[in-house]
This record gives sequence, C-alpha cells and structure tokens, in this order.
Amino acid sequence: MILTLFPFKGASEGILIFLKEALPKRLPSLSCKSGPPLSLPPLGFDPLRGQWQAEALLTHLAQSSDPTSLRLGVTGEDLYSPGLNFVFGLALIGRGLAIFSYHRLRESFYGRPDNQKLLCLRALKEALHELGHALGLRHCHRWCVMRFSNCLEEVDEKPDTFCSNCLKRLGLPLG
Repeated sequence: MILTLFPFKGASEGILIFLKEALPKRLPSLSCKSGPPLSLPPLGFDPLRGQWQAEALLTHLAQSSDPTSLRLGVTGEDLYSPGLNFVFGLALIGRGLAIFSYHRLRESFYGRPDNQKLLCLRALKEALHELGHALGLRHCHRWCVMRFSNCLEEVDEKPDTFCSNCLKRLGLPLG
C-alpha cells in the first residue's frame, strides 16, 4: 500500500523526512512518497480564533489528490473543528484520507524549549492515529496508538504502535 504525504504550505521538511522513514516501520505493508505541497485554503482560516478549520484542509486535500490512494496531509498550523477548541488531526473513517497538525505537539507552544526528537515521536503517534482512522479504525481503549488524545499529556502517554486487536483489524501481522 502506498501512502502519499502532502505537506501544506510551511510544513517542516524535517518532520516529513522523519515520517517517510518511520511510518513504514510501524505499518510494514506501507511505502511512503511525497506529494506536491498544497496551499492552505483561504476560506478555512478563522481570524477570530487564529486557527484553521480541519475540515477545510481535509476537503482541500481530497480535491487536490487521487481519491484511490491513501493520503495524509501534514501541517504546522493550529487546527480546530466546530465545537472543539483544537484538534491534533482529522480523518474520514475508512476513506483513505487524513490530516494532522504538529502545531500543538511542539514544546514551544507551551512556553518550553523545543525538542525535535520529542516532536518527531509525537508527530509519528498522531500520524499513525489519523492513518488508523483513514484505514477504518475507531478509537481504541487499549494500550494503543488509536487511543483518543485530548491533550499533549495523553499523546505522550500512549505508545507509537497499534495493539494486537487493531493490527488484526488492519490485517497486519502481530508484532
């Protein structure tokens, strides 16, 4: 299965390179390639919130890419979804389409010195989580990357791997 990573304007090249190498190690049936950079949809920005509506970016990604492939949009912008203060990402369940943001995964967002290694680990977890949704998985209550994360601490607590139940649902060998 081929995953195409689509960077939205301004996305970190370092995070994209890391994800291209790390994602296939967690999903062995996956190979990654880079898609062209995408612009941010102007109507997706809410100036009162200073955030981008996740659904607008997801729609823009859907309209800008091959609907038969697995696609992950990557952004450094702050995302929200109606009714929520923010989201780390969003996916269409089972439709091969997802986006995630590393904006709130950065230590500097919380007034602390940035840590690239920690940022990459968090980005991997959220990329895997959203890809899990794109491949049909729902939230999992086990020790699993599919566990819901409502805050950074919950991202840090969960592993960067799928549990045995989620691996079975994905049709992957148990590790």
